[in-house]
Amino acid sequence: MCFRCVTVLFFRHNDEGDSFHLDLHEPFVTAYSVEGDSGVFIAFSTLSMLFNPLKVVNSGWQLQVQADATFRVCVEEVGLLGFGVNSLGAKFHLTVVSMIPQSIENKKAYLETWKSVNSYLHLLLRTHIRCPLKGCEACDFLHVI
Repeated sequence: MCFRCVTVLFFRHNDEGDSFHLDLHEPFVTAYSVEGDSGVFIAFSTLSMLFNPLKVVNSGWQLQVQADATFRVCVEEVGLLGFGVNSLGAKFHLTVVSMIPQSIENKKAYLETWKSVNSYLHLLLRTHIRCPLKGCEACDFLHVI
């Protein structure tokens, strides 16, 4: 299945006439930019990864966001920028990953990547409708949160 915009997936899931249901582990694009040297990146996540900040808040632990970038992950000189959150035992739970050119690690990539997480979590929490499908992992998980 190809990467798709999460907004479309949320609204399809909420549409009673559509048989589509959210998959916790299907990757989708959360943000992207093609603004030349100052802002080329593509960020992607899964519902399971997006829920990580909510799990931390729900657990009662203080939310601590962590970010880091690593480069030379392939011959095309692409870097990976990752955001995650803390949990028990100092574990790092990935929330979103951005692919960025090796030469660009800038404020815009960090800011837009993290803003996409916040935007989609707010959208999901405001618009989610529990579907009638028994055993829908996404609905079951979100209901607990």
